[in-house]
Amino acid sequence: MEKKTSYVKDSTRDLSKLKQIVNPELKKRNDKLIKALVDSLNKRTALG
Repeated sequence: MEKKTSYVKDSTRDLSKLKQIVNPELKKRNDKLIKALVDSLNKRTALG
């Protein structure tokens, strides 16, 4: 039997020098979308 590989893969890239720039407007829209998706998912699973 072969050993199952883990889905979590350690990143080999050094991202510490990377500066993340977040557009506040984009983040707001994204948060809204994710909330809607989660709510939708919760409704579906609650019925089942």
